[in-house]
Amino acid sequence: MTRFVLYRLLQAIPVLLGVSVIGFAVLRLTPGDPVLMMLPGDATREEMDAMRLALGLDQALPLQYWGWFKQVLVGNFGQSLYTSRPVLVEVFERLPNTALLAAASLLLALLVGVPLGILAAVFRGRTADSAAMVVSVVGWSMPNFWMGLILITVFSVWLGWLPTGGMYDIMAMERSASDLLRHLVLPALTLGLSYVAYMARFTRSCLLEVLAQDYIRTARAKGARERTVVLVHGLRNALLPIISVLGISIGNLLGGAVIVEAVF
Repeated sequence: MTRFVLYRLLQAIPVLLGVSVIGFAVLRLTPGDPVLMMLPGDATREEMDAMRLALGLDQALPLQYWGWFKQVLVGNFGQSLYTSRPVLVEVFERLPNTALLAAASLLLALLVGVPLGILAAVFRGRTADSAAMVVSVVGWSMPNFWMGLILITVFSVWLGWLPTGGMYDIMAMERSASDLLRHLVLPALTLGLSYVAYMARFTRSCLLEVLAQDYIRTARAKGARERTVVLVHGLRNALLPIISVLGISIGNLLGGAVIVEAVF
């Protein structure tokens, strides 16, 4: 197991290097000048040249990348162009909020998506299966920003049940867990509904594949109850690919949370 983990980590190194090179090149080749963003509009040519020299922007792209990469290795990700504060400080200040939203969305995907997929697999080809798959297709097809605006319109503007955004009520004297949960409902639904659909479809396909195995037919032939066959013999063996997908979903949730946080 240790050798397998080390092998996977070694495989990730060239992937991360390739992603960093491509990302760095794309940002550098994108039209725009970071110096113009950092300096006031009335800055002189001499001030711009001095800023480019300080940032190393006067060097060739390979040299710029190497300078950036050496700083990354020691944990220095530079300063924000907007706030002039260290990037890591900016990230870690906001990471708990993003992680909370991603965790709530992932919990929703597990509590709703997995049972929905089990239901669809057990009643394959019936009304329950068709309804579950229609819901999953609709949930997976809708963009997060559009879903968020629809939920705000319905539950905040029309019904007035939930707040439109933020993490706490700005008029409250003190922050409470119940206030946080009220503000978390709509963003978690917005981000989690697409993953509910994804987990439902993936659970259905994995469980159907397992239920077609010979040992499942043997268990049924021995008189095991259908609930035991599905949940004990079937789902337990279908969980491995489902858990593997969860690891990928965590990264996608953290990335998708950026859009949802902007909406709310």
